[in-house]
Amino acid sequence: MTTRYHLALSFIVSNYGNLENLEAHLDCVADSLAELHGVLDPDLGANLADGIVTFTMSVDAEAQPEALQVAQGVIRTAIHAAEGCTAGWEGQFQDGQQVVTPSELTPA
Repeated sequence: MTTRYHLALSFIVSNYGNLENLEAHLDCVADSLAELHGVLDPDLGANLADGIVTFTMSVDAEAQPEALQVAQGVIRTAIHAAEGCTAGWEGQFQDGQQVVTPSELTPA
């Protein structure tokens, strides 16, 4: 059975030098994220002073690990589409916060 999961993934960005560059890049990432398929209602927010970025979205999946994998893939694709780099990607999410909660059942 497919379940809709809501995800909030937060991590610290440390390789953008100054706040203006980070803000401009995140604007491009948000635009790219909105154009991608496979997730519902994607969004991002940031605490620029601390370099904390939070992505939120919903995903239809069979289980929480699959939902998390889909969300991470979509985020990474959006970062690449905005000409960003994801070197050290796996470590970013291990150090960050990931919340995956079932939100509602959807028909299979």
